[in-house]
Amino acid sequence: MEKLVIRKAKKRDFNEIYFLISILEEIELDKDSFKKIFLKNLKDKNIFYKVAGIDKKVIGFISLHIHKHLHHASQVGEIVELIISSDYRNKEIGKKLLLEVEKIATKKK
Repeated sequence: MEKLVIRKAKKRDFNEIYFLISILEEIELDKDSFKKIFLKNLKDKNIFYKVAGIDKKVIGFISLHIHKHLHHASQVGEIVELIISSDYRNKEIGKKLLLEVEKIATKKK
């Protein structure tokens, strides 16, 4: 397998992330609404988007949201989306994305 890179999602990743999330949700989402939310969330200090890439192609995506919940009486990290392109599944890419956001969640305690 080519070299896998895990990095912070960027504006330029929009189309590939939109495609992956549409697969995850099994529906074509409204692209304009999706883009507004995506760009807003990129700036949110409590939302973390990471992508897995090979040869500059996004093949995986994970989102971590940090919230303060009353029923936990503390901060909680929630993985809201996780998807790997079907051609790259069963190669532990999802595990690598999970480990990456686990580091973030641990630092945010």
